[in-house]
Amino acid sequence: MSKKNLVICIVLLFTGLLIQCKKDEVPRNATIIGSWRWLCYYDDYIDGPKTPANTGILETISFYPNNTWKRIQNNVTIDSGSVTLGHGYYLPYQGAGSYTYDSVAFYKNNILKGWDSYEILHNDTLVFSPGWSGRFSSYLEPYNGSRWYVRQ
Repeated sequence: MSKKNLVICIVLLFTGLLIQCKKDEVPRNATIIGSWRWLCYYDDYIDGPKTPANTGILETISFYPNNTWKRIQNNVTIDSGSVTLGHGYYLPYQGAGSYTYDSVAFYKNNILKGWDSYEILHNDTLVFSPGWSGRFSSYLEPYNGSRWYVRQ
């Protein structure tokens, strides 16, 4: 992995940690609709962040206005179906501030396969992280990781 990609990934990870710790009562205005190119993946169980440079995986995820989606790795569709978008609140414990998050539920043949909490940073960076909704795992992140994409 190049030093530049590693630095970008580390900066994004720390930004996400800061965002994860803040109280946010205001719904976000950015839309998930569009195509997103994978930047990096991080979880507590692997040795360092995974990126296209160190995995050889070129990935995009696209969300369409007709409530469908597609995930492509190295020019092969690996997942697709329909989606619904939502919004939720997470209260980690009695007396704590609540956290606001956006969510996307993934369906195949009208059967719910799972959902993820996400945030869009600066209208151009999409981050999936189950921790924002108080969960250990999710559909795209089964091991409590965070997956980062940039708008194409």
